[in-house]
Amino acid sequence: MSRSHIRTIAALAAIIAVALTSAAPAWGGPDILRVARRALQVATRADQGQRAANKAVTKNATATAAVDAAAKAADAKAAAAGAAAASAGSTAAAASSSAATANAAAAASPTARSPPPISPTPRSPPRRSPPTR
Repeated sequence: MSRSHIRTIAALAAIIAVALTSAAPAWGGPDILRVARRALQVATRADQGQRAANKAVTKNATATAAVDAAAKAADAKAAAAGAAAASAGSTAAAASSSAATANAAAAASPTARSPPPISPTPRSPPRRSPPTR
């Protein structure tokens, strides 16, 4: 092939490409520049959406970590409260047993006397006021 044939084929290819791209809008097809512009807009919106999603995920991860730390702190407080309750329960049981021991010792003591009974004092009936009319 000679150079002139190659130039002719390249020129025909260029003419066909220009004809196809310019003929599409004339026949009701999409314009290539509009399609490219629209693709760029879609890509820009997708990028913005991805950035917003990443920001939300980071924010949620931070909030989740804070909630997890608060739950662990609450568990630790509950465990401490349980230990304090158990300690108080054992102290109460010890106090109860020492009180029972003291009562038994007091009952067994020959010198222990019960206090004299309290006699009820006589009371006068309540006074009624005369009815007013």
